[in-house]
Amino acid sequence: ADPETFIKLLSSVGSVESVWEWLLTEWFRHFDSMANTERQKLSCVALTRLLELPSPITTLVLHKLQDYITMWTSVVMEMQDGRDDGGDNLIWQETESHDYESPEDVRMRLQSAGDLVHTVHTLQFINARLQQLIVATGGEEAFQRDWLLNVDRDVLQEFQHAFAGKAAGVIGS
Repeated sequence: ADPETFIKLLSSVGSVESVWEWLLTEWFRHFDSMANTERQKLSCVALTRLLELPSPITTLVLHKLQDYITMWTSVVMEMQDGRDDGGDNLIWQETESHDYESPEDVRMRLQSAGDLVHTVHTLQFINARLQQLIVATGGEEAFQRDWLLNVDRDVLQEFQHAFAGKAAGVIGS
């Protein structure tokens, strides 16, 4: 879905700033309660897509940067749990049909094959959007000085530790 369409929908409810603040506060408050890793990844991708939006949304997103970094750390660690190849646990290999496959099995197999939860590499997706955000805020130095400064040091250290060597150049150590 297009993030701009989502913002238009929000503005139909009230001022974007107040609806945005409420929505993100609630979304992040309940994020850790999601037991389903597919829903966590989908929510992470959706929230991360909002980084693509221009100002004033960029500023609203940046005010929640600590929540974003906490979410990214959690989801990427979950997607790479038990792996040492940098892969994503929810990207499945394409499965072939078999003789005993029902029409429902075919439908489910084809639907999963096209689902972004099973086709998008979480770390690479976050890394690309974060790089764009850093450029939009004036570069790495300005990003660190103006925005990263507001993120709790422990949250940042956990992010840097979890992403060591995986998201080089995104958020300096």
